[in-house]
Amino acid sequence: MKKVADKQILMAADFAGYPLKEAIKEYLEKKGWTVTDIGVKADSDPDDTELMFHRIGLRVGAMITEKEFERALIFCGTGMGIHIAASKCPGVHAGVVESVPAAFRAITGNGVNVLAMGAFYVTPELGKQCADAFLYNDFGSGWEWWPDFDKFHQIAIDELNAFNYEEYKANGFKVKHLGDCHCELYDRPEGFSSVPLMVKRWEEGRMKGLRIMAAALASLLLAGCGGKSDIPEATLPILAWYSIPAGHLSVERFQELKEAGFNINFSHIGSLDDAVKSLDCAQQAGVKVMFTCRELFTDPENTVKKVMDHPALFGYFLRDEPVNKDFPDLAAWADRIKAVDPDHVIYLNLNPNYAPEEYLGSPYREHVHKFIEEVRLPLASFDFYPVT
Repeated sequence: MKKVADKQILMAADFAGYPLKEAIKEYLEKKGWTVTDIGVKADSDPDDTELMFHRIGLRVGAMITEKEFERALIFCGTGMGIHIAASKCPGVHAGVVESVPAAFRAITGNGVNVLAMGAFYVTPELGKQCADAFLYNDFGSGWEWWPDFDKFHQIAIDELNAFNYEEYKANGFKVKHLGDCHCELYDRPEGFSSVPLMVKRWEEGRMKGLRIMAAALASLLLAGCGGKSDIPEATLPILAWYSIPAGHLSVERFQELKEAGFNINFSHIGSLDDAVKSLDCAQQAGVKVMFTCRELFTDPENTVKKVMDHPALFGYFLRDEPVNKDFPDLAAWADRIKAVDPDHVIYLNLNPNYAPEEYLGSPYREHVHKFIEEVRLPLASFDFYPVT
């Protein structure tokens, strides 16, 4: 069986779910996941009736039943139809989610092994965070404060797996008990997050989900780390996070961003051509860019040479929220960039201070020190979301 512990995941979508699936697939592959995609591809034939949502859902469900994969992510327009189909297969516990807390509860409380999302209602950024909540947690995790939480829900999973309708009917529509547990509800203790992982809220193409760099970070950037930046020294850098997607790059959009009070833009841009276009648009609007693209990872030296003298370049973005085991590769990547361009800042963002130790690989304080010592960047930032 291919397991999530080995970063193996099954994915599939119909034509309606394809855009959301592609965004999440690219996101997970960048984080080192091996994705097996058995649904609609870029070159799929719209007349291929085997790609109807329910037929794809049944194939995914069968692969879970046959224990080829431990978990799957599936997508259609609403998430409903494809999840209904997958649920027809024995041993499949499928759920539809449209929020991060629901995705977290699906795996930790209900033992969902097939998570469905609808591209009509779930934005790519929200979908990525739902995928993280589903893939980086396990049944029962995060609920240690709730007595018998896992026992209570395991009984439900076992009885549903064993369910036979004819036996249920013959027994007077009463399920055969495979165990029992008290049903008392408990209030979450103060200070416990509903999702012990980072939660971001973002609507693609809209200027929401901003990050404001703290004054100490600003002084570091402006005192030298930013090198060629011509943002006035009295100005606090205000970065728009995931703000303008590749499909909306224009001078007008960057002007809107500037009028909203932002002076640095960051977007996950796929190709070098689009990333250079973002620099050109930003220059005309008087905004800087925290630069990233696929080629910055695959061919950093040549990519940096192409953009290092661009007037709109503020710095280079490596990745968001790494864990301890990522640091050696990130350090090597940063060194390759610095060897070509020592003048611009190299930036990555750490996990929030409430990320679980088992996810990070160490207690948070040790995690931060490890980052400082191993990656050797002149600044550090981290997420903190006072409202989730």
